[in-house]
Order: sequence, then structure tokens, then C-alpha cells
Amino acid sequence: MEKIVVREGRARWYMNSQQWTPSEEEWQAALNLLTAEEKAKVLRFLRMEDRKRAFCSRLMQRLLIYHLFGLKWTDIVFKRTKEDKPFWEMPPHIQDRFNWPLFNFNVTHHGDHVALASEVDSLVGIDIMSIDTQPRGSKNIEEFFSIFKDNFTANEWTVINSSSDVTERYRQFYIHWALKESYIKAVGIGLGFELQRSEFSYVTDANGRPVETCNGLLKAQVKIDGLYKDNWSFFVHCIDPMHVIAVAFGDPREAHGSFRDTLFPQGLPLHIDNERFQTAVRREDDLRFEPLDVREVVSELIMLIGTDNVTIHA
Repeated sequence: MEKIVVREGRARWYMNSQQWTPSEEEWQAALNLLTAEEKAKVLRFLRMEDRKRAFCSRLMQRLLIYHLFGLKWTDIVFKRTKEDKPFWEMPPHIQDRFNWPLFNFNVTHHGDHVALASEVDSLVGIDIMSIDTQPRGSKNIEEFFSIFKDNFTANEWTVINSSSDVTERYRQFYIHWALKESYIKAVGIGLGFELQRSEFSYVTDANGRPVETCNGLLKAQVKIDGLYKDNWSFFVHCIDPMHVIAVAFGDPREAHGSFRDTLFPQGLPLHIDNERFQTAVRREDDLRFEPLDVREVVSELIMLIGTDNVTIHA
């Protein structure tokens, strides 16, 4: 699968699930790439658009492990933490081959797109948002924003409402929401985190303008409970005019609860490789998300492994 890019265990992928319009035969063949349990979770959604998003999420997770570690497709098994964060438990023989003790990944979907990121030297969390300028159930932007008034700080609301353009106000709202979610998902907290505890802001230059990376991503920073988190980095990638991805990189020792136990089954280490960790958090040269075509990936996987007689054991 030559078009798939993974740099030393670091994947940055997204799929447009809604551009994929499989026939019934193609859809059934694609579903057979999943376990019976995964397939059931996809099919519990009533709308086809939701089913396709759920399918792409599970497909990319499997593709990541298959592509990185060379496992047999039918041997790949995922688990979930108590907070419902998906993870893959690296077998000992794989650990011996790769010096990636902190390998973790995160997936997200919203609107037309599904995205995935993986890391080997830091935590990673991502969130994608569709910039919907007409949210259902709200008469106008003020009514919509009032629903979330307690989720953002006064400084964040100032930035969100700084433009006179309604579309830009929505855009800033969704960027700030995605940044908060990227942090929560990186540490694996789940639903127990009060969003107003985090305050995000753009990294700016001497003139107060947001700083961009060498490949055009916006840089952001965060305060938690009023204190800057210097061991975290955040970036915003606008993959198209209507979708943004926020990605977080941070200290693995801040992993939460059962997710921390999956990273450190022997207990929290007293020390980590600080040089590798700092390099991972500060890296700016491989942040852009690469598009994957759903039809091409599915077709190639079916040719590689087949689906007619495959039984995937969960």
C-alpha cells in the first residue's frame, strides 16, 4: 500500500467517508474486513452516513496496526479503556522489535471526515470539527453560543467573537472546541473533565499575529486551572474550508486512569526519555494530515487479504 504514509510510527490520516458511495455488494465486502463485534457496532447506526463514519474509524485503526507492524489482518484485536478510549495492546514479540514503548493513537469523526493520528514518544489526541454555520435547533449564533457559555473562559469567548463575520465566529468556536477535545482525548479522561478548566490561546508573534508552522498549521497553547502546560503542544490543521483538525501532543505521565494503565502496565515510570519526548512535543515537520481514499483502501485490502472466507476473531 504505497500511498500510505507513516513516519516512524507517526500516522496522520483522514478519510472523506461521505464521498464513498459503495454498492450493496461493495458495502458487504467492506464490512467483512471487520470483526463480528465491530460490524455489529457499525450496523447499530440507522443512517448510512453514520455507518460509513463508524466503518472508516475502525478501518483506519486496523490499517494502522497492519501497516506498521505487519501483523496478520485477522490477528489484530482492539480493546477499550473504562473511559471508552480504543487501544491496541502490543504483544511482547512486537515490543522486542520496535523501540516504541509509548505507542498510542487516537481517532475522531465529524461531518464528512474521519481522522486518525498515532505517536510513539508522547500522548496524542485529535478532534475534527465540521464548521456548521447553521446548527440544528438554534435560531441564530447568539442562541447557539449561549448553550455553551460555561464551556469556555472569558478570554476564549473574546477570541471566538472577535470577528464581525458570522462564519469566522463559528470557525473560531469549533477550533476552540476541537482544541479542548484534543487534550481530553489525549489524556483519556472521558466525560469527567470540566471544559472551562482549560483555556486555549494561539501562539502569537511580536505583532500579536498567530504563528504558523512551516507547513501552515496554527500553533496553540493551553492553561489548565490557570497554569500554562509547557510540556504540551497543540496545532490546528484546516484540511478544507469546512473541516478543522486539532491535534495535541503531551506528557505521557499525564495519561489518566485506565488509559495510563495500558501505557504503563508495570506502573508509572519515574523517568522517561526526556529528549525523545521533547522532540516529539516540539516537532513541526510531519504534522499535516494526509487524505486516504476509502474506496482505494478497501479495494486494495480485499485484494491483499480477501474477505469471502475470512473469520476475524475478537
